[in-house]
Order: sequence, then C-alpha cells, then structure tokens
Amino acid sequence: MSNSINNNKALMTHIVLGYPNFEANKKLIKVMADAGTDYIEMQIPFSDPIADGPTIVNANQKALISGTSLSDCIKFAGEMAAAFKEINFLFMTYYNIIFSTGISKFINDVKKKNLYGLIVPDIPFDEDKEGFFQECRNNSINPVYVFSPGTTDERLKKIGSVASGFVYCTSRVGITGAGKDPHQKLNSYITNAKKIVNLPVAVGFGIDNAAKAKKIAEFADIIVIGSKVLNIVDEAGRNFQKPAFKFLSDIKKSLS
Repeated sequence: MSNSINNNKALMTHIVLGYPNFEANKKLIKVMADAGTDYIEMQIPFSDPIADGPTIVNANQKALISGTSLSDCIKFAGEMAAAFKEINFLFMTYYNIIFSTGISKFINDVKKKNLYGLIVPDIPFDEDKEGFFQECRNNSINPVYVFSPGTTDERLKKIGSVASGFVYCTSRVGITGAGKDPHQKLNSYITNAKKIVNLPVAVGFGIDNAAKAKKIAEFADIIVIGSKVLNIVDEAGRNFQKPAFKFLSDIKKSLS
C-alpha cells in the first residue's frame, strides 16, 4: 500500500460493498486494479446516503436488503487490502455508522485491515466532540475531508488543519452522479484550494468520460469515478468486466 501519489494524476474509483454481491465486488476490484486504479473507496451501505445520487442510493438500498452487514464489509476490506497491495483502499461511509459502532472500535478495526483512510461526507470537522479526527491521527488513518466549490478560504484553512492524505472536492454543489457540467470556475478554485490546504485534491461528481477526466486532471491531482462504473455494472449484468475495464483504462490513459 503506497502512502502518496506521484507526479502522475491518480485515479480513484468507487464501489458499494455488497452490491450486487461481494463476489461481483471482488471481480470489479480486480478490473479496477488491472486498469491502473490508484485508490478505491469502498462504500459501507447506509439507509440514508445523503451525498449520493440515484445510482448509488439504489445500490445502497439493494445491498442492505440483501443483508450486507458492517462486519461483512470490514472482513471483505481486509481481504482486498491484502490481495491488492498496490491500491490505497478507503472506506466511504456516513458518520452515524461510525458513531453507533463507537469511534475507537471502528477506527481500530479499519487500522487492523490496513486501509488508507476514511471518507465521511457528513462529519462536521469543527464539531468533533467525539474525537474522530484525533482517533484517525492516533491510528495513522487518513481522514479525507469532502468539500465543495462554495467552501470559503477560511474554512479550507480549518480543513487543512485536520485532513490528511488528500482532500476531496465535489466538482459542483450537489449529489453524486447527476449529469450536469462541473463548476465553471473549478480550475481557479481548485488551484487556490491546493495552496490553502497543502494537500493533493481529488475531484469527483459527474465525471463520466475520458475527455472530462483529462480536462479536470489539468488542475486536480486525483480523478474520482463513481456512478458511471455502477451504471456499467447495472447495464452489463454478469458481463460487466470487459466494458468496465475499457472505460477505466480509457480514463487512466487520459490522465497520463
């Protein structure tokens, strides 16, 4: 597991654990690895994923209906981190899951599985009374903070003081997967944000082709692909591996 990105632009992908099932998750991770993916965020399914669009919400619901549990997700994550050491694996989840499990226990479980970090879009960093960020630091887990183009310089400074690994900027204000164009002033915004937070910046939400990825990679460090891959899995069914590989390979080539 590497701890930093090099000068090349990196690719981060997204899966929903247990959707359509763990065997398909394993096959998809293999496809992602073969295509040159650098980071994979594994979403622990949640009943109210407020930052996600229809594709990922649907996947969350179906994963929960099929009985996917937190312990299943943690066990699977450990297996994948051991099998694909070249990839930085992160859990993406919502704070309610961490809080109800117990922050220390949750983060300790993550550490044991050798995961790179945690993406928790609904945690307010300036109200960290339960000590989430400190617990992450104590266990060498990167708390990757999510922000949007509306975030002020003052708030970015605060984010830079608690986040580590990288930060994740949505390409516009809204939910994942919606097909609008990225924020028009995203280039200058990200360039400024990188100076303030002093961390690599990942950009996602709505990146669904190589041309968009290449354009955003001109100023972002990590390109995030989420809903599009899930759409490919949904459309292709059991035969998703070939089209998913082609799509991700094209994205990765556009970043070099």
